[in-house]
Parts: sequence; C-alpha cells; structure tokens
Amino acid sequence: MLTEELLNAQLEADFSAALTGRSPSPASLGMAPLAASPSLPLTSLSPQSLLLSADSSLSGIASSSPFDPINAQASFETPVAISNSFPVESATANQSLILPLINTLAPRYGLDPKLVAAVVQQESGFSPTATSPAGAMGLMQLMPSTAKMLNVTAPYDPVANLEGGMKYLSELLTRYHGDISLALAAYNAGPEAVDTYQGIPPYPQTQAYVSDILATLHREFA
Repeated sequence: MLTEELLNAQLEADFSAALTGRSPSPASLGMAPLAASPSLPLTSLSPQSLLLSADSSLSGIASSSPFDPINAQASFETPVAISNSFPVESATANQSLILPLINTLAPRYGLDPKLVAAVVQQESGFSPTATSPAGAMGLMQLMPSTAKMLNVTAPYDPVANLEGGMKYLSELLTRYHGDISLALAAYNAGPEAVDTYQGIPPYPQTQAYVSDILATLHREFA
C-alpha cells in the first residue's frame, strides 16, 4: 500500500538523518518527526491494551491456516541495510535512536511500545548488529528460519527487524489470548514447547528470559 511504503520511507529517512547528525524532514505524512528521546507513552499493560485492535488481522498463528509470508509488510521487500554505519560505541546512543522507532512501529501491530522495548533490551541490548552464537540476528534476534517465514530479507536493518519481530510477537499474543508470559516463552523457546508443556517450559533459560523481561518492563519502562 502506498501509505505504508511512504511511512516506512519516512522512518528510514529520519533514522538515517539521526545517524548522520542531520535534521530529519519535518514532513512525515502528517506526523511529527521522530524525536530522539527514549520516552515512551504510558499505556496499560493489560492484554486489552497489548492487543489494541479487536479485529486484528494478525491471525496467522492463531488460526488453523499456516502463516502466509505473502502478507508480510511491504517494507520487508526493500529494506535499507545500515548496520555498517550504526553507532556501536554507546548502548545509550543506540537506545535513544531505537526507542522512537519502537514507539512509532509498535501500534501498527497492536503492541505496547514498552513491551517491545523490554524484549529488545533482553534480546540485543538495542544493538542492530547483534548476532548470537546460534545465529539469531539483529535487534529482536530473529533466527534465519523465522526471518525467512516473516519475509525479512535484511535482518540487520532496524526497521525491517523490528517489524518482523513485532509481527511475530503479535501473532504469539493472539495465539495465547494476550498472556504476556506465554507469548514471551514462545518467542524464546518456540510455540511448540509452550503447547507441549501447557505453559512456560521447564527450561531454566526460558524461565529466566520471561522473568527478566517482565522485571525490565516494570523497572525501566514503567
């Protein structure tokens, strides 16, 4: 959709401007320019606020039909790789650039920006170039198979990675009826493990993952 493509283009332009020190364009399709501020809106953490759209179309996992990557966001098709120029010397600098992106993108997927920020903090420490020993990539640490499923062709591009991770997290929240803990456990260990154990799997790593994100959510992004 043209509007979606223009919005993504503006996000990438503003983000590139922040990287180079230039002032972003004041025109943002009727929106104010992205502020380089880590502040996030204070919204409820209830399942109702996390799933903002009651008629959400994010039903790939929740429905009996398999996930259809054709419906992935158009921005995944032409992402802009900027990992080589992203500042890596300061986690605080990274966070100040990433939080406005999260703040803008999260509502598209019915997510509370604070939850997404806590996941990004846990997964990559706000580093778009992060790569785990297992091969997980970028801000939301997408595994190659997950990135392929979501049609994310440039996982180190912050916008593409965030959109892919948010779409997947939204699908999991839909699948588990807004249960944040189960959605986070599935994000970490896979939905099959959560379904097998009918709850958070008895894996120390997964249990610590869920606990740490919830603690970060209330401590740093409350």
